[in-house]
Amino acid sequence: SAVVFKIFGGAINVRFISDDLTSRKAPVTLQEYTKELMGQSIALGEKQNVAIKALSDSDTTLAGLPAHQWLYTVALDSIKGSGMQVWTVKNNRSYVLTFTAPESLFDTFVPVFKKMLETVAITK
Repeated sequence: SAVVFKIFGGAINVRFISDDLTSRKAPVTLQEYTKELMGQSIALGEKQNVAIKALSDSDTTLAGLPAHQWLYTVALDSIKGSGMQVWTVKNNRSYVLTFTAPESLFDTFVPVFKKMLETVAITK
């Protein structure tokens, strides 16, 4: 499942993705998913010639659940942006929220994304 919000003609993106992980042999832990998600993001960026550089990653909460977040920069030729991604795993389902924006707009809109994160509820 995915939902994408595009603001300013797509310059700013907020994306929500949820994946069912029940097809795996064992339940997926937050630590396992964190390693997998961050690795896949960087590998996908390299494949698409997009440089992704982690600035920080840390434990947090999302909808009252243990979660993880990272801040990163993205660069494609002369286009530079920043991103923040927060995720959790509950009942073998992942919940990932991503915010990306050009560097010039990131600091202005990241407080809105953080406020949005405070309102997330996971009911399943």
